[in-house]
Amino acid sequence: MPDERQDSLIPVRFLKPPVQRVELTVHFVASDAVQASHVAPLRELWIGSYPKVTERAPTPADDVPSDRISVVDEESHWPIPYTRYSSSVNRRSVAYQGDRFTVSWGFDEESGAPYPGFDSLFQTMQEEFGVFSDVLMRSDIKIGIVRSNCRYSNRIQGLSASQLAVGVLTRWKGQLDVADMDSDYVGVRLHSDDDNRRNCASLVSVDAHVGQDPMLTISVTQSGETEKLNGIAVAHDEVIDKFLSYTSPTQHESWGRI
Repeated sequence: MPDERQDSLIPVRFLKPPVQRVELTVHFVASDAVQASHVAPLRELWIGSYPKVTERAPTPADDVPSDRISVVDEESHWPIPYTRYSSSVNRRSVAYQGDRFTVSWGFDEESGAPYPGFDSLFQTMQEEFGVFSDVLMRSDIKIGIVRSNCRYSNRIQGLSASQLAVGVLTRWKGQLDVADMDSDYVGVRLHSDDDNRRNCASLVSVDAHVGQDPMLTISVTQSGETEKLNGIAVAHDEVIDKFLSYTSPTQHESWGRI
């Protein structure tokens, strides 16, 4: 998990954090509609680092109902697709559409791709978002961040899905000797809004499929206009707090807390 707690005098670090995937996302508003021609230079800038490019329909805005049908008339700007640049070598990808930008990573210590710590990820996010912003500025398009999201997915070994679910629901104060559910999938969701006066909302989830280690995912969204990706740093601090709350001291020891 995140290797450092920013608001503590004593940093929290783990020698072997269980992090499997991290996504850092900023949602933005642009001074003009972002068009394909505006982002075209990114292909040349990123093709060396991210040789694979995929496109799909853009993700609807969070405030748009999932069943809403919209019609683009001839006077409207055609939305750019959700575009992802990725590399299997460094297990990293950069994705964007007209209102958001994401950098994501995959980690697997057993295959030689350990989690390097949040500072390294944050630096990469700053660099790639800087490239994206600079390219848009060539077309006199300015973007302002209005929401930031930090999402960590962790593979929890040594427990069944049912045990992890009970542990998370009871904050590890209950009995974990529960029988596995006779089901192909086990899932738990805990959502909270603005419980910390930092304009953050969190979603803690447990997911597991038969034959796989359960995953503990913590996603924190910080709302409000920010500069220099400060919202990502705030959301990361909250992810750490949630991680420490929803995992046990025994687990911390097994991951090499120092």
